[in-house]
Amino acid sequence: LSENLSIRMVIGGGSNSDVGFGFPLMDSVDDFAQFSLEYQTAVSMSAYLLGIDPYNQPEVDATKAVNRQILAGDVSVSVVQQQTPFHQHINASSSKLEEDVVALVEDLWTRIDFDDYIAILAYVAPTRENAEELEDLRRALSDVFINNKIVWHFGPQYLHSTGQFFRASTKADDLQTEIGNRRGCFLFVEVDNSVDYQVANTPRRLTFGCMASKQSELDAGYLQYLASSTKQKGGVYQLMCNAEQTAADLKQFIEALRNVYD
Repeated sequence: LSENLSIRMVIGGGSNSDVGFGFPLMDSVDDFAQFSLEYQTAVSMSAYLLGIDPYNQPEVDATKAVNRQILAGDVSVSVVQQQTPFHQHINASSSKLEEDVVALVEDLWTRIDFDDYIAILAYVAPTRENAEELEDLRRALSDVFINNKIVWHFGPQYLHSTGQFFRASTKADDLQTEIGNRRGCFLFVEVDNSVDYQVANTPRRLTFGCMASKQSELDAGYLQYLASSTKQKGGVYQLMCNAEQTAADLKQFIEALRNVYD
């Protein structure tokens, strides 16, 4: 890579496990061509290290096809036929939240091995306030699962990036790389539809909240299906928050976690 192009990858370190890019100043078409080549090479090599084939991702096309069906009005469509994609459902406003937190952590301990990871997949508004609480949740879980990597991402944006790593690491039996051999458990953070908006020009008054919920359900179901079909122990969980007070609900969940495990 050129000195002007800075590409870093953090797996389990820093505040989040995203890929960060420092884009160079490009003064000519030749500069852009060089950058494009370097960028594509970096992405390909990163995918190889993660055990992902960047040129063959059928799950992406399958997800797009499902979304087209939903937009066409078929809200009953699903990738995997199963009653519920979640091993456990938690409501952040529950009167027995600490009991639910204990059940979640104890179930995670039975499913996660040394150096595996936990991904917090947040289908919530991507606000600074929510991001700060999600980062605090990552730190709180890291204090409990000291031998595991904890990451968080806003959904559904992650589906076309780190989501492919989650699926590859869940379904692959013979990944040869150190990173690729890690397996994941997944905590889906979702909100109710108390604040929602209709998608224009769609049948059945389809809303953005319905779309987000369906994408979350499909991804959770697919991750659980892949784990069970390869006889892995990965868990898939759901934390429900109120759309009007998401950050406050996340803070309440974090406090319950720290009250039990500090």
